[in-house]
Amino acid sequence: MHERPVLLALLALSLALALAGLVVISILFLRQRRKLKSINQEDLPFNLGKLDLLYTLVDSMPDWIYIKDRESRFILANKHMASYHGIAGPEEMTGKTDFDYYPREIAEGFHNDEQMIMDSGKSIINQEEIVRDSKGNELILSTTKIPVKNKSGETVGIVGIGRDITRQKKDQIRLRELSMVASATENVVVTMDADGNFEWVNRGFEERYGTTLDEYVKKKGRNLRDNSSHELIDEILEEVIRTGKPYTYTSRTQDLDSKDAWYQTNITPILDEKGVVTSMFLIDSDITALKKADLQIKQQKYELESQRDLLKNLNASKDRLFSIIAHDLKNPFQAIIGFAELLKDQYNTLDQPQVNEYLACIYNSSTSAYDLLYNLLEWARAQTRSIRIRPQQLVVRKEVGEILDLLCAQSKNKEIALINDVEPDFHLLADVNMLHTILRNLVANAIKYTFEGGKITVSATRNEKHVEIHVSDTGLGMAEDKIKTLFSIDKAESTPGTSGETGTGLGLLVCYEFLAMNNGFMKVQSEPEKGSTFTISLPAEKE
Repeated sequence: MHERPVLLALLALSLALALAGLVVISILFLRQRRKLKSINQEDLPFNLGKLDLLYTLVDSMPDWIYIKDRESRFILANKHMASYHGIAGPEEMTGKTDFDYYPREIAEGFHNDEQMIMDSGKSIINQEEIVRDSKGNELILSTTKIPVKNKSGETVGIVGIGRDITRQKKDQIRLRELSMVASATENVVVTMDADGNFEWVNRGFEERYGTTLDEYVKKKGRNLRDNSSHELIDEILEEVIRTGKPYTYTSRTQDLDSKDAWYQTNITPILDEKGVVTSMFLIDSDITALKKADLQIKQQKYELESQRDLLKNLNASKDRLFSIIAHDLKNPFQAIIGFAELLKDQYNTLDQPQVNEYLACIYNSSTSAYDLLYNLLEWARAQTRSIRIRPQQLVVRKEVGEILDLLCAQSKNKEIALINDVEPDFHLLADVNMLHTILRNLVANAIKYTFEGGKITVSATRNEKHVEIHVSDTGLGMAEDKIKTLFSIDKAESTPGTSGETGTGLGLLVCYEFLAMNNGFMKVQSEPEKGSTFTISLPAEKE
């Protein structure tokens, strides 16, 4: 009845030797039986108590531990092995064989191995065995089986230890598959330690950088902080280590042919059971083609939006043009025709002052119609880019003087002083006809919106590259929201002048177009009731 504790003691010794890496175990059952009979009955409880403690230790181990006799029948098994087979206690396995727990083909394999061990006296060390439980779940064991011999050297059984390595084997398979994929992929795959030092790279890395890992490390360093082109790599790596979460970023660099290339990099940390980063995987994907496609799409979008805006402006220009033709250009001719008809029908009955009044109306309407038609044609030519530009060196004071002389009559009618305050040595580069058109429109507008007895001053300033001409008046002035609409064809509207003069707002649009064609621009400063200053900037003369 005391054979089990003795066998348990032998098993504990065998297990201790096996776990220490020793694979040679010799247990003599007959000798131990004789020793058991010779034990003093008073010492037996003490010895059995120690054996029970050892048996408890064996039962608590996760490995399968068992002893079989010469016929491969179980003499002893621990609780972990019994539990796997769905047995309440390991005692129930005593006297049974593997044929009671496994399919015949598996049991025969185990039986044949064990008989070979007992016949040859040679152990099996860390042999992988596949078993299945009652539910069909597969289990992979690393099994060590050692023959047990008696005093005469006869093999009387085996001691077996089986360790569940199912998870390790599956991890090895996944790692091998991952290694195969990593080696075959065109993407760069790098394994790093917990601090970001390169440990292994795949073939994709060597092909992209044209070098081995050792050569790469010599040139750029082993740590990702040293060899990455991303300016925030220190912060990125620290965040991965701190949070234990993957991080993806995009960087731009140059390939082996010195061409721009974009890469998307993912850093994935590997954590231990405490959540501490033990290593990291880096996968670098070439997204240059996607990036170029994205840039092309954005460019196409920009071009489509530009074309849309251009079409919108063209439609607005067309609508504005039709409005001018239908209304603003028609009104002066109606006045001309009306007063001409009065003169024709009533000339003999009209006194001289009346005739002079009608003639003045016809003249003013004709002038207004001519100015409008002239601006309309010039603006249309600017839109179609059919105007030939002939830039030349011009004396600013001289050109300003010609325009002021041309508009002197209009200013005298409102008793407005025209002042040419331009220095005589200022020169600029522009098309003379276009400059005249710009100045004529600006000064005419100033006369239109200046009260009687007011003043209009034309002055100029210069720097190394530009000359600025300022047309300042003491007239009505404008609010900021009005200034914003001056150069928009679909929003430009003319405000009546101080003497009721009408207009279309087209003149400023012509100025804007002509300035652009001469590499110039315009600025406006104005305040209601205090007047306005229109400033045009044009290139200074060539050296």
